[in-house]
Amino acid sequence: MPTAAPPARSWAEYGIEALGLAVFMAGVGWCATLLEAPGSMLHQALQPWPGLRRGLLCLAVGGLALGLAESGWGRRSGAHLNPAVTLAFYCLDRISGRDALAYGLAQAVGAVAGLALVASQLHMDFSGPPIQFLLLGPRLPGLVGVVAAFVVEAGTAYFLLLLVLAGADWPALARHGARPVAALLVFYMWVAVPISGFGMNPARALASALLARSYASLWLYLCAPPLGMLLAAGTYGPGRRHLAGWLRRDAVALAPATAFPPRAPVIGVIP
Repeated sequence: MPTAAPPARSWAEYGIEALGLAVFMAGVGWCATLLEAPGSMLHQALQPWPGLRRGLLCLAVGGLALGLAESGWGRRSGAHLNPAVTLAFYCLDRISGRDALAYGLAQAVGAVAGLALVASQLHMDFSGPPIQFLLLGPRLPGLVGVVAAFVVEAGTAYFLLLLVLAGADWPALARHGARPVAALLVFYMWVAVPISGFGMNPARALASALLARSYASLWLYLCAPPLGMLLAAGTYGPGRRHLAGWLRRDAVALAPATAFPPRAPVIGVIP
């Protein structure tokens, strides 16, 4: 049975993706600097409570992601804000190849612009240790640290995309908008930061590496999140059909598996 082609996107949507990720990265950069830079008065006041600082950063990131996704602009573009999400949606025929490429380029430009803006304002507080342009890398030593970071990045990406797709297709989740995904981001960030730094966004990882001129671990953050989301895209269809048979009351409300969801925000953006 032929499926409908995904709707074409315009330059406006490309610009929204770039601007959205720029705003997100700038917000994360400012929050991280305020909470973790040694010269920050807020950091000094909260220095005895590292868990509290981390919790505040997690909540700030989740709130910022939720605000962007639920905004009018975010709903218009779908708020991918992550090349790994866009790639998975392309493999599911929910976005065309041309639009997927344009989204990915726009996301990369936006991430670089957002971090560059913060660096121009905060200087060494942001570019120096411990922030270092939000540079990513395994937090545990040796090969174990690399493997753990790869598994965490791929695994969190896998389950995040499953929730994104379910939220776009299932009425029981769709009525909550982007809130379930934002809540999962907050939880993921709390758990994953001590292991991988929690990137899960190739555009964000590339921007930090370019500005810091440090590429040793970049491969991990360019490979693991897309791998996890591609695996989720590959397993979503069969799992969705099984769940539809189990929850028969919702099965009739499901859209075709290859149909593009009605511009629902997907929050692909990750700190």
